[in-house]
Amino acid sequence: MADYKIYGVKNDAEIEKLLEILELHEVSFEFLDFRDFPPTNEQLLKWGEFDGTEFPINERSTFVKKNRKIFNGLTATEKFEWLRKHHQILIRPIIENEAEEVISIGGRPERLMKVVFGITGSP
Repeated sequence: MADYKIYGVKNDAEIEKLLEILELHEVSFEFLDFRDFPPTNEQLLKWGEFDGTEFPINERSTFVKKNRKIFNGLTATEKFEWLRKHHQILIRPIIENEAEEVISIGGRPERLMKVVFGITGSP
């Protein structure tokens, strides 16, 4: 079993950099792409709670800004489905420990390697 679960989108340059750093430093992790492993309702709620919001949405996203009224008009059930369909707006990476406790949401690879994983030195 991996020490960490990392959720995100594989073709994201920041995710790719983080995964390369972790592999270089032999950190045990499992990467779960939102496209292949859509988040459950429970995960979305847990991640939002950790982030201090209803859902872990990247509010700076142009897509979010353009579609905020639509999203706000959805029922709770429809919001979950909408977020799974538009996974690209979720904050990433989302990192959980082996007990599936959220330990970090978002952040640049350089900061995460030091703060979350305790890796010092250059990436």
